Parts: sequence; structure tokens; C-alpha cells
Amino acid sequence: MKELSKLLRYILTLILLTFIAGLITCCNPSDKIDTNPALRLGFSNDTVLFDTVFTTLGSSTHVLKVYNRNSHRVQLSNIQLGGGAASAYRVNVDGQAGASFTNISIDAHDSLFIFVRVTINPNDQNAPFIVHDSLLFNLNGNRKKIDLVAWGQNAHYIIADTRLTGLPAFKIVAAKNQKVTWKADKPYIIYGYAFVDSAAQLSIDPGAHIYLHEGAGLWVFKNGSLKVNGTKDKRVIFQGDRLESFYNDVPGQWDRIWINESNTDSQISWAIIKNGFTGIQAETIDNVGSGKLLIENTEISNMTGYGILAKKYTINAGNLLVYGAGIQSLYLAAGGAYDFRHCTFSNYWDKSVRSTPSIRLSNYYSYVDAAGKVAQTKGDLTKAYFGNCLIAGNQANELFSDGDATAGTFSYLFDHSAIQTLAVNDAAHYLNAVRLQQQVFRMPKDTVIPEARGIGLKQIITGAPSPLKLQTDLFGNDRNLNAQPDAGAIQFQLKK
Repeated sequence: MKELSKLLRYILTLILLTFIAGLITCCNPSDKIDTNPALRLGFSNDTVLFDTVFTTLGSSTHVLKVYNRNSHRVQLSNIQLGGGAASAYRVNVDGQAGASFTNISIDAHDSLFIFVRVTINPNDQNAPFIVHDSLLFNLNGNRKKIDLVAWGQNAHYIIADTRLTGLPAFKIVAAKNQKVTWKADKPYIIYGYAFVDSAAQLSIDPGAHIYLHEGAGLWVFKNGSLKVNGTKDKRVIFQGDRLESFYNDVPGQWDRIWINESNTDSQISWAIIKNGFTGIQAETIDNVGSGKLLIENTEISNMTGYGILAKKYTINAGNLLVYGAGIQSLYLAAGGAYDFRHCTFSNYWDKSVRSTPSIRLSNYYSYVDAAGKVAQTKGDLTKAYFGNCLIAGNQANELFSDGDATAGTFSYLFDHSAIQTLAVNDAAHYLNAVRLQQQVFRMPKDTVIPEARGIGLKQIITGAPSPLKLQTDLFGNDRNLNAQPDAGAIQFQLKK
């Protein structure tokens, strides 16, 4: 009987302790699922980047950690792979594989491991260069997206690895005083800005293809130089990295080629630059005209902003076609010295409303400074010469000359050129120029407008600045030097 009494007391004590433990557990704040919509999770990365370039079919796995730094347990209503079952990525959450996961709990001050795997065939020419997807998280109605990025084809991948306040992310591809050549063996994919440092030189071989991701660009810094060495049969191409046919003529897919504060000669020959924001931006700040750029046999097309934006620079250009720009095909600002011969600026932009003329010439440039105030930089426009050029578009006036007498010299001349403007009877600025009527309908970029035929002057060709050679046009066709050549980058050819 005594032993039975002891046993009963033992059982009662055990029950009581179990009840107290359960009471403590159920009242433990850390075990309560918190549904507060203000809660946020932490992540080990904002982007899961697979930078392995395979030479054969292969796969790679990365780990993403999700942190609950809150004082209560949380429950994600959903974790989902954006591309679903069709995605090149595979996901494993807490040991479970799939494309979508529901009601995933994370204890207070704990974390969740997610394994992300991608399988790539780098020799699949139909695959994009960059394979995108995302992981989508839903916590108490708040959504978070983590980008998944992998390289889809064999290429030279240039990934920004330097971030400085006030500057775009960049990667140095030619260090100070270094000479670097990009060969045409594989495409180049730029993610961020490819940076050519001070006194460095980047040369690009004939036939090279440069693909730029959203917001990416090529940046040539102080006293650096760029040599784009395309040929008639092997042009160098700059374009966005989306290869689907839908993106063939979508503008704004990348940022710009930016030659910044360089007083060393740069050259762009036989290039195609398309579907960005600004084709070429060339500028100096202090020394007007000290930077020099030669552009020849080059096509710039379908830019959301500018075909060419130049500030205080020196540019010599021939056989240049700038076709389609949302703001200006050519903006020469804050002075400089410019010589354009047999160039076509043809602007039939229809992707948005364009109210600005295709060409703007100015000896000042207005901008908003760090304090939020409108400021100006000024300089002498010592020369803006257009010989045997063609300027056309879908606006009545495609030329705006905007000189400020207080800013300095403002000198420009259109010589034997066809121009869509209101008047060409000012002898100081128009020499044997032809006024075009408004072209309402989009003209093909390789069209020679009838009014531009035979109005050129052959001495403009033979007197071109060295080393421009203009005896042939943008497509390599001979110009008619026994008579008067056509104005513009393209010489009319009789169909055989």
C-alpha cells in the first residue's frame, strides 16, 4: 500500500510537471507565429549569381540563406520559382524539391537553407547569354524577389565588381597604362560598366560582338582611348543581350558608350551600335576640344535618348548613319570642334512622342547640379561643319541652332547638304544647301531621298580630314566622283 501511494504521488508529480512545461511552451512568445505585415526577412544575397562558364553540359548549385531575425516564429505562405517547371533552375527548400512551396515556418532567430541548382548547355546557340529567373517570397502579404542569374553560352563575361558612391558599378577591363585587345573568338557580355582606366587603351578586333545587359555600358576614362577596328565584312556590333526576335528593335536595352574626359585619340570604324539609350557620349569638362574621336562607316540606331551626345569635344566623322533617336540624333553642346562629311541623320522615331529636333547645336549645356539648382557649362563652338550631309525626319524642322553670345564662339556651316529645316537662305550658315520637305512616313534607313541625289561636292570628299576615306559609301559602294555625289552616308545604286 505504501509503495502504491508513492507511485501515485510520482505519477501526479509527472503529470503536473508535464502540464507546467506545456503551459510554458504554449505561452513562449518565440513559438507564436507572428502575422504582423511589418515583419521582414533577411537574405544572404539579393541575387544568386552563377558565374561558372561551362564548356560542356553541366550544372551548379548555390545556397541561399533566409534569416528570421524577429522574436517570433514566422510562416511564409509561399516560396515560388518564377519560371515554374519550365525554368532552367531547380529549387530545394528544407530537403523538399519543387517549384512552389507553401506554409514554410522559420523559428525566431533561426534561418532556412534553400539550394538553387541550374543546368546549362553552353553550346546551345538558341539559349540567351544570361539565363534569368527569380525566387518569390510571400510573408504576411509582403513580397520579396531574389534574382537568379546564370551564364547561358560560352562567352567572355565582364561583371561589375567595383561600386563607388555616385558612380555606376564597373569592372576595370584595361588598367592604367595598359593595352588590352578584345578578340573576336567569343562574344563579350557586359554586366554593369566595362571601365578603361586612365591612359589605358582598349582595342576591339574585327567581327567582335559586344552584348550589354540592362543599364550596362562601356566607359573610357581620363586620357584613355578606344579603338573599334571593324571592317566592311567584319563589323563590330554593340547591342543588348536579349537575343529573342521580339527584342530586335526594342530601344533602351543598355546604356551607352561613354568617352569621358579623354584627350587621347579614339576611333570607331565599321561598327553597328543599336538599341541602347545613348550610342556615343563623348565629353570633356575643362579643355574645350581636347578630346578627339574619329567615327567612320558606322551605324547608330534605335536609341531612346541620343545617337551622339558631345560636350566640348572634337569629332571627325564620315559615312555615319544615325537612325532613330527619342531625343536627338546629334546634340553638340557646350562647344567643341566637329567635322561631319557624308553623314545621314534620319529620325523617324515612333516609340514615343518626340518634340525635339533631330539635330541640336549649342555652345552651352544646362544641367541640375548636386544642390538641385540649374547650372550651365559653356564653351566655344569653333566649328560644326556638315559637308554632303543629309538630315531628315518626321518633324517639319529637324535642326535647332542654339547659340548664346555670352557663351562664346558659335560657328556652324552646312555645305552642299540636304536639310529638313524651315529655311536655308542664311549664306553664313548654308552653302548650296537644299531644303527638304517634311517626311511624314518612316523612310527605310538605306533609302536615298530623291532631293539628296547629286547635290554633293566631290571636293568635300577629297578634302576630308585624315584618315577619313569617303570614296566609297557606308556599304562600300563607289561614289560618283566624275559628277556630283549624293548627300548622306549612302550613294544611290541603280537596281540591276
